[in-house]
Amino acid sequence: MIKLEFLKGTHTESQPLESDLSFEEICPIWSQKLKNGIDEIDRTCIRYGQKFSRAAKDNKSCDNFESLISDFSRHWNQRHKKVRRTRLLSVANR
Repeated sequence: MIKLEFLKGTHTESQPLESDLSFEEICPIWSQKLKNGIDEIDRTCIRYGQKFSRAAKDNKSCDNFESLISDFSRHWNQRHKKVRRTRLLSVANR
C-alpha cells in the first residue's frame, strides 16, 4: 500500500501542480497500436483484459484471479513470447 501525504495549502483546483499527461505519454505502446490498427495478437490480449475486468468487478477476494493469471501466462508463453522476443531484438538492433 502506498501512503500519500500532502501539505495543506500547496495545491488548489485552480492551480494544478503540473499539466496532465496525455494518453500517448501514459500508454505509448497502446497509443501507437490504436493509431496503426489492432492486430489479431492484440485482440487475444484484449479478451484477457476483459476477463480480468469482469473478475475484478464481480470478485470479492483475490483467490479467483489465480486460475485466470495461470491461464493468461500459459496463453502469453504459447502465443506471444516469440513475438515479444522478435520485437525486442528488432529494437535492440536499431
